[in-house]
Amino acid sequence: MTDTKKCTSCGGSLVRESRNRKCKYKKRQSDKVFTIDYEQPGWWCTNCGEGVIKGADHLEHHNNMMELRAAIEGVLSPTKIKEIREKLGLKQREASRIIGGGHNAFQNYESGKNLPSQPTSNLLKLLDKRPEMLAVIKETSKEYNRKYIERPGRQKVEIFPFTMETTKRQEKHV
Repeated sequence: MTDTKKCTSCGGSLVRESRNRKCKYKKRQSDKVFTIDYEQPGWWCTNCGEGVIKGADHLEHHNNMMELRAAIEGVLSPTKIKEIREKLGLKQREASRIIGGGHNAFQNYESGKNLPSQPTSNLLKLLDKRPEMLAVIKETSKEYNRKYIERPGRQKVEIFPFTMETTKRQEKHV
């Protein structure tokens, strides 16, 4: 028995296939508009042409769009970010702490929820070409925290991986 579906717009029959679609994308801080052609799988009405796109079909569309958006914006794609992070031997949270962007940044970059900023993308490109620079970044981060956070007359509270100071007044609330 074949799976038959009815179109909610006109009542016609839906068929499972991929159709060529066009999408317009406007580059950030620019008036230039890009038109992207892509193949969209889904259930398509043979009568009115409407489509039903959900689940894996929608995810495939979203991933393709994020890859193309990254190329247009000139930043790393979600798959390339994951590849570099794994090459560096970092977990997502660890990469976020070291490189920045917030505690869930790499989860969002790799899932395609957000694109990285240009500086984050540039840093990842550098680390891809020179992975030994990761140790320099980690050490520089530790030196920065010691230099600017450890001041005389304050008690230090250790919070991985950074150091935070408290005053006597703040200690009552900790």
